[in-house]
Amino acid sequence: MDEERLSPEDERRLLAIFEQSSLNDYPNPDRVGCPGTPFLKRLATKRKSIPLTVPGLNHVTHCSPCFREFRDFRDQAGRRQRLIRVAAIAAMILVVAGLSLYFMTGGYDVFRKHGGTQSPVVAANLNLKDFVLLRGLPGSDTAGPEEARVLHRGNLLLTVTLPLASEPGNYEFEVLRDPDRPLAFGKGEARSQNGLTVASVKLDLSEISPGAYFWGIRRKSQAWAYCPIRIIP
Repeated sequence: MDEERLSPEDERRLLAIFEQSSLNDYPNPDRVGCPGTPFLKRLATKRKSIPLTVPGLNHVTHCSPCFREFRDFRDQAGRRQRLIRVAAIAAMILVVAGLSLYFMTGGYDVFRKHGGTQSPVVAANLNLKDFVLLRGLPGSDTAGPEEARVLHRGNLLLTVTLPLASEPGNYEFEVLRDPDRPLAFGKGEARSQNGLTVASVKLDLSEISPGAYFWGIRRKSQAWAYCPIRIIP
């Protein structure tokens, strides 16, 4: 005949009975043979470090004062572990929320000091398909106003159509007026679309004054190439 299997609830009830027995049925007012508080604390917090052959283990189950002290240490350790888990979960939520905000905004601060309001992200296009980019920063008289591409001020999500024959890959973009002093910078991956090479990049131009500037492009670590642009309100 097979042995009767206990349900999980019956097992918990049986363990509770054994625990109450250890707590109350073995009085030891003189604490004879007790292994001491350090052992009981170690048993409650690092029980795997104690071999099963240590005599103190059997003593604890047959000494109500020792078992009571062990149980108190065990309950304290359990509360600490729960607090640690709660703190870890809260920290993880904060990290995930922070990273989500960072990537949603392209790594830029979308909160601007205009009465505490947030600059909305505006979709825009910059078509350089037929433009000949110049290596090195051009002089101010290289191109007239009619040749410059136009961008509106704002927090832009730009779709940039690169010059013909541009290779797909990772590109860097910048807006500047003086050499080595970019006023805005962004990165984007360019892909082939219908025979053209197109990249998407976020650039916040909301703090740049209207006027004439240069748009810089480079692929990987190649040299920068530029074309004139105008930023308007």
